[in-house]
Parts: sequence; structure tokens; C-alpha cells
Amino acid sequence: MDCSATESGWFELKAYITQSSGSGTWENDVTQSSQCTGDVGGSRPSYSSSNHFARCGFVNVVEFQEVACTIDSLGQLHLFAFTLTSVINYLVRVLASNSRCPGITPLSLEKSPPADLYR
Repeated sequence: MDCSATESGWFELKAYITQSSGSGTWENDVTQSSQCTGDVGGSRPSYSSSNHFARCGFVNVVEFQEVACTIDSLGQLHLFAFTLTSVINYLVRVLASNSRCPGITPLSLEKSPPADLYR
């Protein structure tokens, strides 16, 4: 996404649900909260819209037909993945030390995210 083509970094989105028959329908209109939570958060644009608002370059969480929003940095997402990998590696080491689980080896994850992750 080209963040320079957004309204001060904000863009709108709305869900479209496709039925098994092939027909579809748009999510009902929402009036999203004016303030989003999260480690980035922020105040959405002041103009009115019947869509969700989200910030370009961040992890945006909105729920179907709900008004709340959460905006977190991508760094938090990587931190979660790194922590989860550490837990998995611990469990793998425990299993690997068990003679009934031969050939199990720990996973690896870079200590810092790849440079192009934030593009």
C-alpha cells in the first residue's frame, strides 16, 4: 500500500462477505470510535464515514460490525513471534531430550526482523 496516498496515514475499509452461492453482501455501516487503543493507537480522521478506519504501516485490528479499533506497531508482532518461537524451542528441547522423540531440533528466528518487513 502506498501510505503517501492516504489521508494523513489513515485509510478506510469494510468487509465484504461472499456466500457459498456466490452472492455477497457488504458489512453494515459502522461509526468507528474516534480513538483507537494499542501501542500506536491514535485519533481517526474527523470526517464522517460508514467504514472502519485503519492506519497505514501498522497492525490494525477491527471487528466485523463493531466500533472499537486497536493499532499496534509491527515490532510488537515480531516480538510476539520471537517469544512464541522461544517457547516452542523450549518444548522441542524437552522433547528432544526424551529418547522416544529422536530427530527433533529447535527452530530458529532472526533476532531482528528482516529489513523489508516494514515496507
